[in-house]
Amino acid sequence: MSRGLHTLVACDPAISKKETADYTAVVSVSACTDKSTGKQRYYVRSSGGVSRGHWPINRTVGELVRIYDDLGASGIVIETTAYQEALADEVVRYSDEHHRNIPVLAVKPDKDKERRASAVAPLLERGEVFFDHDDPMQRKLMDELFLFPTGNHDDLVDAFVYALTEAKRWAIGQHGQTGPKVVLPGGQRRQYTGMV
Repeated sequence: MSRGLHTLVACDPAISKKETADYTAVVSVSACTDKSTGKQRYYVRSSGGVSRGHWPINRTVGELVRIYDDLGASGIVIETTAYQEALADEVVRYSDEHHRNIPVLAVKPDKDKERRASAVAPLLERGEVFFDHDDPMQRKLMDELFLFPTGNHDDLVDAFVYALTEAKRWAIGQHGQTGPKVVLPGGQRRQYTGMV
C-alpha cells in the first residue's frame, strides 16, 4: 500500500528524425511512500509511460501531453540544451492555448552523463525502483541501463535519470530531508545530479 503518488514525465529530445539518429525518449516515474515501511518507492510507469521515436516537435508535444493526461502526472521534465528549449516553450504554449496548467520543468544537464546516472544509482541498488518486466518499452529501458555507458543508445537512460531525479527531489521534500550535493565545474551546486 502506498500514499502520496507523484508522477513525472521526463523527455530527452532529439533534433534529428533520421532513423539512425538518437531518439526522442520519454520515461515516466511515480514516487510514493510505502505505508508499512515508510520508505520511498519509485515505479517506472507502464502502458505508454515509456516511449521513444524520431518525432517532429509537434508530435513530441502531443506525446508528452497525452502521457501527462493518461498517467495523471504532476509535471513534465524536459532537457533544454541548445534547440531543445523550443520543445519546453511549445509545451508551455500548448498549455496556455488550451487553458491548461501543465507544470514544465526545464533542466540543463551537466555534460557528464555517467555522473548524472551515478547520482540515482543507489536507488536502483537498494531495490527502491520497480520495473514492469512485461512492458516491451521498459525492457528496452532496462537494456539501455545494463549497457550504459557503452550501448548504442542512452536516450531512455537520460529521460529515466531526469524523471527519477525529480521524483526523488519530491520525495525528499515530503520528508524534510536533505540530499547530497554534487559539485559541478565552476563551483555550481545542485542536489542529487549534475543538472544546473
